[in-house]
Amino acid sequence: MGGEAGFAPRAIRLGARVVLWLHAALWAAFAVGMIVLAVTDQGSRENATFLQVTAASVVVALGSLGAALQRRWGAALALVGGLGFMLAWVAGNSGHGYRLPVAALLGLFALAALAERRERISPPAR
Repeated sequence: MGGEAGFAPRAIRLGARVVLWLHAALWAAFAVGMIVLAVTDQGSRENATFLQVTAASVVVALGSLGAALQRRWGAALALVGGLGFMLAWVAGNSGHGYRLPVAALLGLFALAALAERRERISPPAR
């Protein structure tokens, strides 16, 4: 019975860790793609909204990687970058079809980071 009591927290933590690493990989791939596009296309370098979204996606990618590596600053940096990402889209009147999925992705990240951190620092039940 003692083994079963510890299974649920370990499963939650493992699931949260998988989500955090997938989130970091997704944002890293997106940020690299945006940087490559910014380097290769003159028109994208002239678009202020594109450059702001690129900068914010790099911040989200770095924060997501930090959160996946269990750094305290990681989740905060990822959420601040995500907020900047969304604000750049809103201010630039861009990304209409992607706003809800990106917001949902950031919400899932926040829940995973909270679940992982909570399971890691919670005292064991007696």
